[in-house]
This record gives sequence, structure tokens and C-alpha cells, in this order.
Amino acid sequence: MAKGSWQESMRLAGPHIDLGYRIAGAVLIFGGGGVWLDRSLDTEPWLSIAGTVLSFIAILGIIMRFSIEQEQKKETDRKPDPTSGRNGSSAGASG
Repeated sequence: MAKGSWQESMRLAGPHIDLGYRIAGAVLIFGGGGVWLDRSLDTEPWLSIAGTVLSFIAILGIIMRFSIEQEQKKETDRKPDPTSGRNGSSAGASG
């Protein structure tokens, strides 16, 4: 294994690990909050259902935002660096 490959793997996996934590947080906050409110207010199962629906909506928003951020990151990674002095048109050309 090349030196630094573990660090590189963690750098690449970091956003996806963060995505998992955000999803888990949405489920705990909205779903768990709905269950807790149901038990506190004796309204079972209505607030649990509402919490589940809200957590689903939150998860969709989290995934959409993550996807947009990743696409924007890909776009900025593709753009040539204006300070490098190269225009990027000869990169990968053989001939």
C-alpha cells in the first residue's frame, strides 16, 4: 500500500460518512421526536407518522443538497487552474 493511501481514502470517504450522520440525525430528531411526543401527549400513532414523514422529507433534502454539492465539486475540479500557466487543451493529447 502506498504511503498516505489511508489518509486519502478517509478524505474521499469523509463527505459520505457525513451524509450518513445527517440522515441518522434526521431520523432521530423527527422520527424519535414524533414517538416521544406521541407518548407524552397520548396521541399514538399520529405524531409518530408525522415525524416519519418529516424525516423522509428531510432525508430527501439532505440527499439532494449532497448531490448538488458533489456535482459542484466535480465542476470545480474539472476547471483548469488559471495560475498554472496551462490552458488544459493539451492535457492527455498524444501524437
